[in-house]
Amino acid sequence: WGLGGSGRLGDGTTSNRTTPVRVQDGEAVAGDKDGTSTYLANIKDIGINATAHTCAVSNDDTGNNAYCWGEGEKGRLGSGSGQDKTTPVRVLAGEAYADDTDGIYLDNVAKIDLGNSYGTTCSISNGGNVYCWGDNNYNECGVGVTWNAPKYTLVRVLAGESTTVEGDYINDGGTDYLYNAKDISSAKGGCVLTNNENVYCWGYNGNGNRGNNLSGTG
Repeated sequence: WGLGGSGRLGDGTTSNRTTPVRVQDGEAVAGDKDGTSTYLANIKDIGINATAHTCAVSNDDTGNNAYCWGEGEKGRLGSGSGQDKTTPVRVLAGEAYADDTDGIYLDNVAKIDLGNSYGTTCSISNGGNVYCWGDNNYNECGVGVTWNAPKYTLVRVLAGESTTVEGDYINDGGTDYLYNAKDISSAKGGCVLTNNENVYCWGYNGNGNRGNNLSGTG
């Protein structure tokens, strides 16, 4: 319920709603639909961006699939385009690790987070891998480049300073990536908590957001 602009309510319209409406099934796999094959179901986690889009993750029995809908500007839906979607679309695999994709789409998702009113979406897998997509003006996607083009499909977050801690990074194909994450928060950048109880942040740092006693972007 609430504002329906850009299709953020997922009911197939852009209308505002004063009472709850069910999210339509869109591209949901069979196990993530209700008994009438009309609505999205079997969901374990949901993330809401206050001004633009919504994403959800399904339960283990269907593979922990990721779905997004609403405003698609700068790739925040992870669908490979900047188009708005009024019903759920599946998030494309992009740079996902082999265990986190069915070959086309992202799966094996543990949690997804959209931030407050910014255009970046981030997720972690059940195996601890970290992914982001969407706006990347301040390196919100953690790929080591600022003022970069939006990411219309997901990218893996680079290791950065996690390489100083055994178990918090993984080398895959000659590149070190952030790893072992168990929780994530996204807002003009991202922060993760690892299973080693360490915290790593990246992105906009104009007000010391990243907790490194500095201001700037990184």
